Amino acid sequence: MGASGRHAADLGAQPGAYGRFAYEAASHYRRLGVSTFEIWNEPNIARSFGPSANVGTYTAMLKAADRQIKRANRLATVVTGGLSPSPSARGDLSSMAFLKGIYHLGGKRFFDDVGIHPYCWPAYPGDVCERHDPGGDGHPRLSAVGFL
Repeated sequence: MGASGRHAADLGAQPGAYGRFAYEAASHYRRLGVSTFEIWNEPNIARSFGPSANVGTYTAMLKAADRQIKRANRLATVVTGGLSPSPSARGDLSSMAFLKGIYHLGGKRFFDDVGIHPYCWPAYPGDVCERHDPGGDGHPRLSAVGFL
């Protein structure tokens, strides 16, 4: 769920507005049988989240979206934006640093699955299972996103 042509920073300052958007989308698509929602794409890189990756802004958006999507459909699945395998440099954050930031900011309860790209070289899907469990508690599940 991203807004075409807008930076996340524009929406992150108003997580309530993003939550209302998520509620409306989940309500509309529930009638069509859609119950899984990915919250943004590659939020850990500047090119996608701009002007730089911001785990605080993303976590606020994720929390607002999850609350409102579950309000519209309590059985819905919320997936984090598919994380890029980028290193932490030039406004980007590595996928692990970003996910650890979400956990640190209390975001663990506000998603069901972590979105991963199955074409995530240099990390491969088999590596991801170990790397994306910053709490060491078996949470979260992984969902492959952004491929056909």
